[in-house]
Amino acid sequence: MTRLTLLYIVLLLTSYTVQAEADIKFVFTHEGSKFSKLIDEFSAREGIKIERVWEAQGDLRLSLLELIERGNAPDVVLIPGDHIGLHKLMNYSAIPLELRTENISDNIWQSATSDGQIYGAPIMQGNHLMLYYNKRYITEPAKT
Repeated sequence: MTRLTLLYIVLLLTSYTVQAEADIKFVFTHEGSKFSKLIDEFSAREGIKIERVWEAQGDLRLSLLELIERGNAPDVVLIPGDHIGLHKLMNYSAIPLELRTENISDNIWQSATSDGQIYGAPIMQGNHLMLYYNKRYITEPAKT
């Protein structure tokens, strides 16, 4: 199963109760022309207008909580896996186990699991946090 297929599954799962003329609010923090193209393709194919809300990574958690508090929660979110622990506050829907694909390792599925339920479909992988240091000031960098 490709990442494109997983994204379509996530979008379809969140839209199955929505009438074709209804909008879907999609909050995301990832940027990229390929990602926007996927959203456009899905919207055109399914006939669903998608409201895109981009949030800066640092503001994402607070913005989502504010949307939920105002009763304006998004229908779909594409966010880092470390937000999985907020599934009760954010009201994430559990993903049925039969949608789990073997092409993705158990390790990766665990990053989308909390309280024994899968709450996210891993689309991208990797941790993009990096530590840089100046060799002039640090003679021995941290090893762990």
